Order: sequence, then structure tokens, then C-alpha cells
Amino acid sequence: MQLNYEIDILPPRRDRRVSHPRLGWAQDASAGLYLAAFRDPKTAAAARAADPRITSILQDAGVALDSYSSEVPEGHYPQRDLQAREYVMACLMDAMQDEDEVPTDDFDLSEVVVQLSKSQPFGALVPMEHGEDTVEEKRKAFVAMGIFALSGYVAGFGLLI
Repeated sequence: MQLNYEIDILPPRRDRRVSHPRLGWAQDASAGLYLAAFRDPKTAAAARAADPRITSILQDAGVALDSYSSEVPEGHYPQRDLQAREYVMACLMDAMQDEDEVPTDDFDLSEVVVQLSKSQPFGALVPMEHGEDTVEEKRKAFVAMGIFALSGYVAGFGLLI
């Protein structure tokens, strides 16, 4: 069965925040509070049914064995979640290195890390490519912006009088 290993960061709640030196905040997984969850309910079900070593690694890294979707397109995550995702990925990688042999029967833990590293931010500012503007075109655009700003200032001043 092909699983979608994408995770989403759970919305922060005041009762789940604890101090964390790298993030500034994080959920305390040991208290049953989690930072992230799988997007796909089938993946969450597979994680719950996985080897206890896998479920322990996921939970210790702050990944709930449940599902949640941030509603961003597949292969993307909300830009605001970058640090939390990096934290989860680092925890998973550390745990996988500490474990002698991580079983990959029905649930491939390494695919969670791969998916975390492949996903792209959604809602981030992306630089636009511009053609080669001539100096004259740039000057005209600058003058037009100045005139627009000045007209707003004059209109605002007229309201004061």
C-alpha cells in the first residue's frame, strides 16, 4: 500500500506550549501533546499499526499518530511551520541513528524524513523574474510611483483643510 508520508504542524495552543531552545516553543510529546500529525488518515492508521519502535520514535519526535491537514497543496507546507518541521525532522533523524535497526515493514520511517525534506514552503514570497528594464523604463516607473504617492498626500492634506 502506497502511503502519503506528509505531515502538518498542528496549530499552536497555549496549553501545549513549553519552552524549547531551538524553536522558542514546542509541544511536550512525553505528556501526550504533539507538534505534528500526518495529513493522510491512512498513513496515521498505518503508523498506529506499525512496530512499537516506530510509534515510539514518532511520538518522541512530537508526531501524533493521528491526522490533520493544514489545507495547503500537496508537497507544500505553510511557511510559518518551517522551524517546527526542521525540529521534527532533526528529532526523527537522531532517533533513527540511535536505533540499531528501524523496521520498515508496512511503515517506512525514512520516508517521513524524505517527505519533510522534499516539501516546499507555501505562501512564501518568491522573487519574480524581470526582463531587462532599460534605465528609462525604471525612471518612468519611479516617477509614476512618486506622482501617485504625492497625489495621495495632497488628497489627504485637502481633507484636513
